[in-house]
Amino acid sequence: MKPKPKRKQDEIFSTFMQEAEERRAEDIRLNVRHPHKVDATAIMQDVMQQMTIEKHNDQSAFCVWSNKEVQEILELYGLPVDSSLSILCVEVFGQVNNTYEHIDDFAINKSSLIKNTEKEFGSEVALEYNRTIDVVGPQPPKRPIDPLNSHLGMHRILRTSPLTEVTYVCCTD
Repeated sequence: MKPKPKRKQDEIFSTFMQEAEERRAEDIRLNVRHPHKVDATAIMQDVMQQMTIEKHNDQSAFCVWSNKEVQEILELYGLPVDSSLSILCVEVFGQVNNTYEHIDDFAINKSSLIKNTEKEFGSEVALEYNRTIDVVGPQPPKRPIDPLNSHLGMHRILRTSPLTEVTYVCCTD
């Protein structure tokens, strides 16, 4: 299954900014005494919260296959094409192995991360954080993750669906 693509920071920011400006315009149109204020700093905080929610919240995925693909796989395993089938969905916990997997577009966001760390915690902490990041080194190459095949037993299972019978004629090509 393929997860829905994650939105980038600038995409979420422009959406939130547009919504804030629309609320302000509506307040002005309605003669609201204190119209909604558009504050880029507050919106950026909302953007960071939204990115965290989208990254760690319920993710959904989808997949599609044709009857012909199912028949080919059955034949590959030496099973009759009219075998009765059942399906099951397994959700595994995400696994963060390094900083690059924890922060999206790490190379692009590194300077912003250091700057925000300095603003919040001081220059000494930011300097030490930057040294730590430099020790980590460049982003390792991304390897395909297949937790229920080649990586079976390496990832924790969060939950599974009930085993469900596939009806004899579930779809047509």
